[in-house]
Amino acid sequence: MAEFLKSSHHPCLQFEAAWALTNIASGTSAETQAIVNGGAIPPLAELLSSPNMTVCEQALWALGSIAGDGPEFRNVVISSNVIPHLPVLVSSTISITFLWNVTWTLSNLCRSKDPYPCEEAVRQMLPVFSYLLQDQDSEILSDTCWALSYLTDACSEHIALVLDTGVLPRLVELLTSVELSVLTPSLHTVGNIVTGTDQQTQMAIDAGMLKVLPQLLQHPKSSIQKEATWALSNVTTGPHEHIQELITHNLLLPLVALLRNGEYKVQKEAVWTVANFTTGASLDQLF
Repeated sequence: MAEFLKSSHHPCLQFEAAWALTNIASGTSAETQAIVNGGAIPPLAELLSSPNMTVCEQALWALGSIAGDGPEFRNVVISSNVIPHLPVLVSSTISITFLWNVTWTLSNLCRSKDPYPCEEAVRQMLPVFSYLLQDQDSEILSDTCWALSYLTDACSEHIALVLDTGVLPRLVELLTSVELSVLTPSLHTVGNIVTGTDQQTQMAIDAGMLKVLPQLLQHPKSSIQKEATWALSNVTTGPHEHIQELITHNLLLPLVALLRNGEYKVQKEAVWTVANFTTGASLDQLF
């Protein structure tokens, strides 16, 4: 099958081979391992520069499926020099479905933190995410935000790299999205950012996250209430100045309302928030 991918004079054959490999990669890890062992990744990566956009897109789909199977296969895909092709594709005139595919593949290249993708790969991908985050398509925004949430998960070094791109104001803006598929990962990403250093948390506060949280604490979806409360609990682990920001933005009343009436999973996060608040607050802030 891998040999058919090299048939540059027969793009139809290349497409069918890439399609078959995509289907195999959507199966078990053992089946994906067979693709890797069969040497299919290098020719698939080569097809990302194919002049035939149909072949190129199918090859990308196959690589995205392989990368999504776990960190080992993800790293094999990254080491095949796939990432430099992706900014070129994004900046070219491709269909919206192709752009969805590119964004989804990039998201899969960020998944798994055992281990995280290497710093070089992250640095290569972040400018693309910064560009994609300005799009208006909900599917592109959703996958981009999920990718950023994977990168910022319990890793202050990656949080710093993400913040250096200047995407934080846009992430906070997306917290007002009516699309749950966009709101959920953008909120999770901002919540991850405030697990970082006090300075990183301050950047999120300065970007306006606390202005949006009161509405999210009262969101009709309990999953959003829980994420918003979790983000708030991370802010309350900081210094007195962060706790004062919480008071200034009138976040205590909706928090108490969740303690009284929220679902159990939301109440659990609210209790953590109150515990952090009472532990870190000054006497003046408490009384």
